[in-house]
Amino acid sequence: LRGTLQLKNISYGIEPMEAVSGFVHMIYEEKYDNISVPLLGETKTYSYNNIYYHIRKSSERTEFFKLHPQYLEIYIVVDKNLLKPIGIQCRKPSDECDFPEYCNGVSSHCVADTYARDGQSCNSGDAFCFGGRCRIHTKQCRELIGGASRGGPFACYDEVNSRGDRYGNCGRTFCAYANLLCGKLVCAWPHKALVSRANLSIIYTHVREEMCVSTFRVTEKIPKNPWTAIDLPEERDDTFVQDGTVCGPDMYCLRFACVEVQYQIPTARCNSTYCNSHGVCNNLNHCQCEKGFDPPTCLEKKGEFGSIDDGHKAP
Repeated sequence: LRGTLQLKNISYGIEPMEAVSGFVHMIYEEKYDNISVPLLGETKTYSYNNIYYHIRKSSERTEFFKLHPQYLEIYIVVDKNLLKPIGIQCRKPSDECDFPEYCNGVSSHCVADTYARDGQSCNSGDAFCFGGRCRIHTKQCRELIGGASRGGPFACYDEVNSRGDRYGNCGRTFCAYANLLCGKLVCAWPHKALVSRANLSIIYTHVREEMCVSTFRVTEKIPKNPWTAIDLPEERDDTFVQDGTVCGPDMYCLRFACVEVQYQIPTARCNSTYCNSHGVCNNLNHCQCEKGFDPPTCLEKKGEFGSIDDGHKAP
């Protein structure tokens, strides 16, 4: 389909896009030197909303289009007309380690997720953020087996994760003493009724005054390791302690090992001093400022907050 469309004394050419499959056309503004002479002859005048349009056509092709009518559907998109104003919240925080995001007034999509950098303290200083979530033993136990379960004491972990089987391990083998808290998740179970969860095999171990529970996720997949069913940290499921979970003073679990947090944080790129002690570093190593402080360095400014990544400030 080829032709010319005139709107408000401006002529637009319509040409097929031969290099593109399907009924795709290009529309462009026509410009020519002698504006007193039209490119094509004019026919009937049509009005729409009290605006008159002159439709030009070639007299040589009139009969062809009468016999073979074709239609071109045109969509006119008003730039930014449907975009929400800057500063409208588009994603709520899902955890105390997660931050809200806002529409930036430019994109039709919410900005990338931002959250506290791994190693930031949470749960009143008793836990660490990791991957945007506050990693707490008891929370993991209740998500896995429910009830009033809680994170097991060290004696439970010592008894279970030193076994080196499917219910207690640090991957291919048993956990070394320093890493006992970073293998299988061991929970304290206070109920008389047994745990009931689909596809979950459970062992109960009575240690001192606690009933310790450890689990194994039953699947149809044949395990690579017949003893522990897992070789690498990447193969872990929800029956293992999550990375970022506390395993000692200023230490958290990372890939089956209990490591010091300070050596895992890139403080040279972002730190409390850079944020002027009024913000924390996010996963992009930028300051997430408290209310009343302006990013990127959290200087005092009424009404400001957040980071340069959360979308609430004009890009």
